Amino acid sequence: MPRVPNGVEPYHPVQDFDLRVAVLHVPGTADPVGHAVVQAVLYWRQLSGHLWWKRWGDPSQTAIVDLFLGGEELEWFLEAQELEACIAQWARGQWVEDDDATGHRVYDATWLSAHESDVVAQRDLNYDLAGLRRARHLR
Repeated sequence: MPRVPNGVEPYHPVQDFDLRVAVLHVPGTADPVGHAVVQAVLYWRQLSGHLWWKRWGDPSQTAIVDLFLGGEELEWFLEAQELEACIAQWARGQWVEDDDATGHRVYDATWLSAHESDVVAQRDLNYDLAGLRRARHLR
């Protein structure tokens, strides 16, 4: 995957949630029921070629989401319209889970600051967000 020239990525609204933790609550309750972690990823599709002569398409903004809910960890990849819909929900302080087994559930989402996210991710989720940030800056 080629890097963005000069390491500058164009702004996308998902970057407001990048490497941050959302604390999830059942509406009307104070006790957290889970957490979510969002990683914004600039994704390039390989159009042709192999080894050193690859041809790449235009980059698109995507996200990898890790959901820690009910003692389980789920991970999924969001792109295009699905990502845009999620960003709108997150901006409203909601987390919507559509699952074949559990149905449609809406949680209140409280987004933590970068520092708070680092602390909660390390303490509660065994997830090193600060390390991910450092690794991105080393590329």
